[in-house]
Amino acid sequence: EYYHGTVVAGINASYYNMTSGKPSGVFVMNGNDVTGGEKSAYFAILQDGTAKIGKADEYEADKDNIQEAIGIYKMLVYKDSIALSEEDQKSTQKYPRQTIGITADGKVILLSADGNQEPESIGLTLMEQAQVMLDLGCVYAGHLDGGGSMTYGSKPEGEDAFKIVNKPSDGSERSISNGLLVVSTAAASKTFDHVTLGVETE
Repeated sequence: EYYHGTVVAGINASYYNMTSGKPSGVFVMNGNDVTGGEKSAYFAILQDGTAKIGKADEYEADKDNIQEAIGIYKMLVYKDSIALSEEDQKSTQKYPRQTIGITADGKVILLSADGNQEPESIGLTLMEQAQVMLDLGCVYAGHLDGGGSMTYGSKPEGEDAFKIVNKPSDGSERSISNGLLVVSTAAASKTFDHVTLGVETE
């Protein structure tokens, strides 16, 4: 069963083998485990529609209850605390970062931070990445594929077309192995809801 609706946002997801194209870690599509035996931390949508971020050792217990899942490269926040190693907490490398998190009330938060484009954008350290997610109210958060793969697309309010809205650090979109889409299945009510005003300058 595939979902039908309007794609309103999308990001790249897991790290992957750039030769074979195989995504790293856990990967579940439409309830089918295509992981190939790899284990990793993961972001999952469970069969009941709730979201979960789990550690690698939780996957076996969860796998029969997962509808969709992608592999997480590094756990940033776990049970409302920084989950990075001491070495990662001290790292000063700023980098384009792709992040996913879950708040205490079950909301999913996507954070896409451009980088490698000084002075316009320099990116985040791993610790900054984790701290931002904590500040946004996430009790769980994970680091996805960053760098040149880091891409965020959306259908901006009031526009008809889906487009890339960040500035990929390689200068253009790059091939990826898997991604995560936010799809709206809401039916149009034909009732006026709100309006957004903007000013265009030439």
